[in-house]
Amino acid sequence: MRPFVLLPFAVLLGCASASTPAANSAPRAVVVQHADGSSETFNNTPDLASATRVAATPEEVWQALPAVYASLSIPVTRSEPAARVFGGERAQVKRALGKTSLSRYLSCGDLPQGKIADLYDVRLTVLTQLGGADAHSTAITTIVQAQARAATVNSGETTCTSTGVLEERIITAVRERLKA
Repeated sequence: MRPFVLLPFAVLLGCASASTPAANSAPRAVVVQHADGSSETFNNTPDLASATRVAATPEEVWQALPAVYASLSIPVTRSEPAARVFGGERAQVKRALGKTSLSRYLSCGDLPQGKIADLYDVRLTVLTQLGGADAHSTAITTIVQAQARAATVNSGETTCTSTGVLEERIITAVRERLKA
């Protein structure tokens, strides 16, 4: 596993928290710097890239993340306790995560046959980073990025944007787990 640092999040963790995107939010690029010097750009709305605080220590939240991701059927390929980054990168998903259609989480466009997120093969990245902890709370930041591609046609990828629902469900599930 290659370690990485979510540089912009250090600044964002001090921002006011928001759980759902504003309807008119313009996409904002968030650059993830990997330890090997490479980087990736993720597009999120500003509200989705901001941190949400929960009343728990980073260790308590970290312990909850595997069950949260499993409950939402999010494939996990990353678990980096030192960087407090958890999630999955470039997972191939079709039509749904668990019993929830991908179009509930992603906006990829529409076709006469239906929503692209529900029709095309989707490559999904969901990463959660914990940070900004004080004695009584932890900041949770989640990035969702996806590209869709028709399985039967040799075509380019369609970039999808998050609806904000998946990020909200992650926060809600973490809070529920912490209460249990």
